[in-house]
Amino acid sequence: MVRLLSTLGFFAGFGLLGLALLNPPSMGSLQAREQSAMDCRMTDVPVDEGYGVTATETRLVCSR
Repeated sequence: MVRLLSTLGFFAGFGLLGLALLNPPSMGSLQAREQSAMDCRMTDVPVDEGYGVTATETRLVCSR
């Protein structure tokens, strides 16, 4: 019984090690967020409220 559990434990550990080596975590979404943050800037945007008065407010504008 001990031999069977040891063998199963060995293969389970070997399988987990194989999964860890073959499937590394990707950084695609993190790099995409960093890249989109670099393309954004704060600019003054005219806001028309419909009363003939145009105000400006500062907004984050991203180019895509």
